[in-house]
Amino acid sequence: RSRSSKKLPLEILTMVAILVFLNLLTSPEKSRPEDTELNISVIQTAKPVRTLDPPEEVLTDFGEKNKLLKEASKISEVVIFPESADFSKTLAGFLDPPSARKYFAGLLQKNILIIDHNMIPEPEGLKSKVIFIDSKEGVAGFYDKKLLTPGGESLPYLARLPLWIFEKLFKTDFISSSAVFARGVGGNILSHGKNDIKLVVCSDIISPGISREGKFDFMVNLQNLAVFNGSPMMGRELLSIARFRAVENGKYLILSSNYGRSYVINNRGD
Repeated sequence: RSRSSKKLPLEILTMVAILVFLNLLTSPEKSRPEDTELNISVIQTAKPVRTLDPPEEVLTDFGEKNKLLKEASKISEVVIFPESADFSKTLAGFLDPPSARKYFAGLLQKNILIIDHNMIPEPEGLKSKVIFIDSKEGVAGFYDKKLLTPGGESLPYLARLPLWIFEKLFKTDFISSSAVFARGVGGNILSHGKNDIKLVVCSDIISPGISREGKFDFMVNLQNLAVFNGSPMMGRELLSIARFRAVENGKYLILSSNYGRSYVINNRGD
């Protein structure tokens, strides 16, 4: 007993030294001093997953988002839509590019950054695309989601074969096999003004690597829980992951959700 009691302090000191050393190796870059404030608005939505929305519902949905955007732009420098908002894509169906630029420029005299998310068909496949829109300058950048959701946005090749056979036999375009997304390859840090913003879309948040790479000031996580019918359990799981990402990086994180709750998480995970 006396021998083990003498060793205990040394073992504790050794463990503390190891933990301190590991912490120095893995500590994230410290956040920029909080000497300025940034006013941000999140537009939270409840848009269900559908293959085709009735035209009258598209108009109603767009009208509500348009109203919220105009209200938010009066008090905020950044306005964030959630995943699958399709605001700018719907607007493009109503207005040509010059008229769309006039619309955004007319929101306010000052520059507003609008972070929107659209499902865009491109030659290599559908893209889950975040778009930065400067209200005065137009499109300021975009990011295509990297980590696609297995079974949702991406399908294993073994699963595609029976779906392809099903389509051919019944002469139907089965949505799960046709709506396969293409993975993004570009960076997910976009700059606007003095801010470098890290973008993570839905399942991107699961990857510490995607969430950590590069230098940035704060994080924005766009989320869509409609496919899970707004499941509170799934919302809690993704919120827990988002809190970990905020602490790991020592950065604030804004979570904008469709069919779920939206949050601002500080660099301590609160």
